[in-house]
Amino acid sequence: MGFVTATLIPAVLAAFLALVAQQILGPAFTAFQEGKRLAAAFAAEIEALLALIRERSMVQALRNQAEIIEALRVAEDPALPQHVLYLSVSLTYFEVYSANVSRLGLLKELAPGIVTLYTRAKAFLEDMQVLRELHRDMVEGHFQHADPRFLVPRYTMAADLIEQWVQQGTVIAQALRHFSQRRILGLIP
Repeated sequence: MGFVTATLIPAVLAAFLALVAQQILGPAFTAFQEGKRLAAAFAAEIEALLALIRERSMVQALRNQAEIIEALRVAEDPALPQHVLYLSVSLTYFEVYSANVSRLGLLKELAPGIVTLYTRAKAFLEDMQVLRELHRDMVEGHFQHADPRFLVPRYTMAADLIEQWVQQGTVIAQALRHFSQRRILGLIP
């Protein structure tokens, strides 16, 4: 009887404690795991956007465009409207963000930086929309609505915005990768 009591009581006690721990820690552990998966998804989306920006040399392209427009404007070149570069964005590049904005709290201290990063990205797309409309007005001969002097600062601001985005995005993507690889007490993945 002593052996059964010595074996059975600790096993029952351990099972009871495990059940209590699961009830208490279960939601926290689930949130921990969801936060890790969400961080990995955000990191992947941001890294993909960073790769596109670098592969397309967007910052330099925008800065070059500002120089070209300024030279054409100063020369009063009538071909200026055809040289207005703009991006027509018809796809959604922020699928992870759009689908998970309500879950950002799982990423704790990283959430404000993520919101700022995506707000800047959306601002850039709005700038490109303005340039597209300006290009249309210039091609149609509506120069009163499309002052070429407006273009150089617009391209410069867009280049600055993307440059800041790359810097911030790089830092946030690294922090998200680190967040997605964290462990509870260094033991449980």
